[in-house]
Amino acid sequence: MNIAAGARITSKGQITLPVEVRRALGVGEGDQVEFFVHRDGRVLVHARKTPTSRLLGRLKGRAARITDAEAIGAAVAAHDAQTKAGE
Repeated sequence: MNIAAGARITSKGQITLPVEVRRALGVGEGDQVEFFVHRDGRVLVHARKTPTSRLLGRLKGRAARITDAEAIGAAVAAHDAQTKAGE
């Protein structure tokens, strides 16, 4: 998939990732991205993995003890459901 999108830099050096880029990366509010700048000027944007502690917070109300694998599985399932629903 190729996406071409632009963004404006604010006076504070901030940018807003266009919605097309956020969707392609699967990121949303609170998620982090990393930028890798190549010598030739190309920039790679990489979505950082969500920390397990944040995933556990999404599962509030479940059993007191939950494994990391269960937390990750539930978060992935929730993300897939949101993606299919077009959010």
